[in-house]
Amino acid sequence: MNVQIIEFDARYAREIRALARAAMESAGILPKTIDLYLEDDFDYETIGEKYQGRSQFWLALSGRKVVGTIAMAEVDKTIVRLRRMFVLPDFQGESIGQQLFDVALKFAQDKKYKKIILDTDKRMHNAQLFYEKNGFLKVKNVGDRFFYERMV
Repeated sequence: MNVQIIEFDARYAREIRALARAAMESAGILPKTIDLYLEDDFDYETIGEKYQGRSQFWLALSGRKVVGTIAMAEVDKTIVRLRRMFVLPDFQGESIGQQLFDVALKFAQDKKYKKIILDTDKRMHNAQLFYEKNGFLKVKNVGDRFFYERMV
């Protein structure tokens, strides 16, 4: 499926939160855990400030509907953390995640990062398969979180 990938636009902030919830629910993550991710860890109110310069947040749009997201957040000058990678359940398997990742990878290359790191919930099986297909290696497990990395 062909989508338009754009940098974050505040008009879509509410849709971004709903998309993340739908993606996690479809993976079987419990509502109370989703609430923790969305309220305690997710930076919905500050996306525009947090993801700029050497960090970035993108949206995948199908028409005017947000169908996917991805972000890269600088850890230091050599490491960037992949975050917020979600695709609406009805749009999964349509290469949207790959298109988003390709944009994020190019960003990491252009900014001369050496390594990309990420973590994901153990129940996000499709995400784990996707990351491994794209060259990420699982480096550790901590509780319900799996940690991955790959060289840029």
